[in-house]
Amino acid sequence: MRKCVLSAMLFAFCSIVSTAAPCAVGSVNLSTLTGTCTFGGWTLGGFGLEVPTSAFGYVGVPTASNFMVEIGAAPVLSGYGAGLAVSFTPASGGPNFFNANSGDPNQTSSFKTLFSIQSGPIFSQSLISAAVATVSNGNNGMITVQAGTQDPSLSGSPTFANGTVLTVSGFQSTNPIALNGFAGNTRSQISVSDSMQLSSGSSGSASINGFTNLFYLPAPPPSDVPEPMTFTLIGGGLIAVTLLRRRS
Repeated sequence: MRKCVLSAMLFAFCSIVSTAAPCAVGSVNLSTLTGTCTFGGWTLGGFGLEVPTSAFGYVGVPTASNFMVEIGAAPVLSGYGAGLAVSFTPASGGPNFFNANSGDPNQTSSFKTLFSIQSGPIFSQSLISAAVATVSNGNNGMITVQAGTQDPSLSGSPTFANGTVLTVSGFQSTNPIALNGFAGNTRSQISVSDSMQLSSGSSGSASINGFTNLFYLPAPPPSDVPEPMTFTLIGGGLIAVTLLRRRS
């Protein structure tokens, strides 16, 4: 009897764990993202913000309420299968830490966004994209985005891919950029941190509209649809069988 009760409790617990609500459609405020959600078979969670240094020249320091998050399907990428996209953009109202303008002191911001992919289909590649990131010409402003990925399924959650994925100094860099070390390291559990450093420099401005983490499945295997000649042979065989049956 006791075993039956324990089994029922375990089944109920597993059911609760495996029935996370679908991720919200559209952008939601980072401060409201608690627990886990599902999208396309993946379970995501661990959304948060770290502020390793203070922001200078702004009204305050970055907080979760200054950020919006959108979870959806990644755009098609040649050579890969379906993909997942997780985007961070500025929230309306309050200081916009994705923009920096010259002042006294020069505006400078540093923060790190966090999230994790806790389960789902196995990825084979990760990229990061920033659609619009500019620094006004002639100043010493800078935008840098560094991405890091760890595998929480292994002891110590070792880092398996990281690097500087965006650097803008008076020009727009190429996007998207692949994370070095990710290819060939297929994972289904990934902890992700994106570190942003933004400075207006001594004059001018710097701004970024947001950044998107992209993850892709391996390319699907070739289709096993029979060739036209195969259909012809199958049809011929069926006709032969029919004629033999009529003779007998």
